[in-house]
Amino acid sequence: MKLKKIITSAVFMGILFVIFSFNQVDKNLQQTHVDAGSDHNVSGYAWSDNIGWISFNCIDGGAGQSDICSVSNYGVDVGADNVLSGYAWSDNIGWISFNENDLNGCPENDCRVELIGGNLVGWAKALSADNNGWDGWISLDFSTGGGAFQPDPVNYGVSLIGSEFGGFAWGSDVVGWISFNCTDTGLCGTSDYKVIYGDYSSPNITEFHVENVVTGNIPTISWVVENADRCTGDWTASTLCTTELGCASSSVEGSAVTSPTTYEITCINTVLGGFDTAIVTPSLFYELGFIEGYTGTVSVDFVVSGATTTKTKIGVIPYNGFTGSVTLSADLESADPEALPVGSYSIYSDQTLSSSEYNDGSEFSMYIADSISNGRQVSVIGNGNMFKGVEVEIRGEGITPHWEPI
Repeated sequence: MKLKKIITSAVFMGILFVIFSFNQVDKNLQQTHVDAGSDHNVSGYAWSDNIGWISFNCIDGGAGQSDICSVSNYGVDVGADNVLSGYAWSDNIGWISFNENDLNGCPENDCRVELIGGNLVGWAKALSADNNGWDGWISLDFSTGGGAFQPDPVNYGVSLIGSEFGGFAWGSDVVGWISFNCTDTGLCGTSDYKVIYGDYSSPNITEFHVENVVTGNIPTISWVVENADRCTGDWTASTLCTTELGCASSSVEGSAVTSPTTYEITCINTVLGGFDTAIVTPSLFYELGFIEGYTGTVSVDFVVSGATTTKTKIGVIPYNGFTGSVTLSADLESADPEALPVGSYSIYSDQTLSSSEYNDGSEFSMYIADSISNGRQVSVIGNGNMFKGVEVEIRGEGITPHWEPI
């Protein structure tokens, strides 16, 4: 099989897609963005038409690309001397070794794998090879694999550009061609796989805030993230940011809030891998306020006997999609500077407002039996998730009658 067929053949692309779809179901066609395990500085996946996915790091080696480093801490490393070591894993052929002591007796040239001038040279080996028609050797470049190993030689190899490996290795008829980057096959839109090199910190969302807004209004959503160059939010189909600088500390407007809403943001590093997710569900609560045209002051005019105050109206201001019923009540014990006069009683009974009555409000007035000389403050409160009640001032406007000797 020639390399040019892998790159140009539409038939091959169709076959590859079918294999992705039916033989690698748990990979789900998309590589989760991951970071290298703490002991290994190479991560990600390569793809072989013959044996499927090859994992280079335990950080995503489990089912559904989960972290299994606590069970099997494997991975591949590029050392300070640019020599590769460690193990990759294939579900179909098992361990693939990059360790120099496993590579003795390779078919040609220097056996160990090195990164020289941005290119990988040398050999890796599938340790499950039975040496009965299959020796397990994988050539990382044409210069070391070449003629004797590849019966129909083409100029292939794996190179490092930035932090991503790309290109093809050759593993004979059993393993076949190994692609290190989705750009090799033009399938990044279908499966964004790649093998990545780099010691780095994974993305870390340090702040994620959603503004508290009155139901029906639009909140501002803000975040702070480290080491990410792309963020998405589940409240919008648009990408939130596409550069590390743009993602670092940013904000956008959400949509009008009409019901309780949970917000989720995911930030990734598209070059080095890794992701972080944060979730916020703004609290549902309400405040009380005076309906437009009414104030927080009522008055009572005493002449001879007790009297009823003038009226005000109190409504509900809901936040973040709050729609619950609110029962209002006057807290007579809160009267300030002192309790209402002995013998007073309220004609204001508890009133329940549904969400459709928030803007209409509830009337408030009091019957006062005795005179009030310097006014009183009475709290009106609600049940449940109330954030703030209101204070109603009761003022005495009349003159308290009294007896004097004549």
